[in-house]
Amino acid sequence: MGYLVSLVLLCIVYIAYRTGSVAYKLFQSVRVARRLPFPYFVVGWPDYNVFWRLMGNALLPYLGSWTRYIRPGLIWHEKGQIFEEIGSDVFLVVAPGDLRLWTRDPLVAQQITSNRIEWQKPVKGYSECIFSEFDMSCMHLEGFVSQV
Repeated sequence: MGYLVSLVLLCIVYIAYRTGSVAYKLFQSVRVARRLPFPYFVVGWPDYNVFWRLMGNALLPYLGSWTRYIRPGLIWHEKGQIFEEIGSDVFLVVAPGDLRLWTRDPLVAQQITSNRIEWQKPVKGYSECIFSEFDMSCMHLEGFVSQV
């Protein structure tokens, strides 16, 4: 009986720790986004979460309107509608520990991808990139964004 109580207590502590950790990371990301001059949308988790990549489209109808901004294939499905609604060529998607900048202005995209001094990019995500088998330093633009 004592082991069961210890196991339940351990699970409660773990859940509390993970919840606090995610909340803290989200708070930090929102704080950074507030300092930037772009409109932003806050979401519950990053769009590159493996579970979300596999199940995202099936879960969309049940999770609410905020999932619009982490929908797989966001720009392809929206066809630039988000940019028109917010009246900006740039917006941020803010998740716990993650900021994603979306733009439809090719000059902004060129400046970000070519100026590595001002726009530093973490290399951690490059190894996880789906296109890493083709090029280890992959940076890409998707759908409507790259066609403007």
